[in-house]
Amino acid sequence: MLRQAGHTVRVVGNGQEALDALEGEAFDVLLCDVQMPVLDDMETTRALRRREAGGSRLPIVAMTALAVVGDREKCLAAGMDAYVAKPIRWHVLQEALRQVVGARALPPVLDREVILERMDGQAHLIPQLLDLFRAGYPDLVGDMRRALAEVDGERLHRAAHKLAGGLGIFEPVGPGLTATRQLEAMGRGVDLCAAPPTLDFLESHIKRLVAALETWAEQMGPTPGSAS
Repeated sequence: MLRQAGHTVRVVGNGQEALDALEGEAFDVLLCDVQMPVLDDMETTRALRRREAGGSRLPIVAMTALAVVGDREKCLAAGMDAYVAKPIRWHVLQEALRQVVGARALPPVLDREVILERMDGQAHLIPQLLDLFRAGYPDLVGDMRRALAEVDGERLHRAAHKLAGGLGIFEPVGPGLTATRQLEAMGRGVDLCAAPPTLDFLESHIKRLVAALETWAEQMGPTPGSAS
């Protein structure tokens, strides 16, 4: 999820390796599994906070599958800054990153180079494809909301699948397409518990994407053959 959203990720196997990595490299945030070997999450966090000793503070996000009452408070008391329960959902993780890191948690919503590469450099197609996507996505989002209201997994699956096709033109990889694929899978598995917040995130993300595409289209000027 993080790599698809444009982040650079370093993975280590335990708490001691995390501390070792932090000595030689600069990071924006540490995602800390609650049950790590060698040094667990609490020991790693306390060791890092002692090392910082009043200096710059690295944000730490706890990640755990054992979500029980009091876990969040224990993590925060140990010196962590946020808490995310597994299974990890992208919109929840993104919100945690936004809280502890700020704007750096939000990579650019539009990757123009990737889009142009997929279109073989034919930038003049962007406004036309944007018109088609902008006209069609609200109905698909509406279909998904009705599917959730009626607990209709098959309808959710179909609408998400169609939306992924259009969205993939402008976002071959990224949080929006990830959320769409998650909704598609939820519909297929008829497990809709996490679908409403995922759909809320997706709709918000698409609006940001469309706004960025509209700005890009305006910068291109009139398309070939259009009246002036």
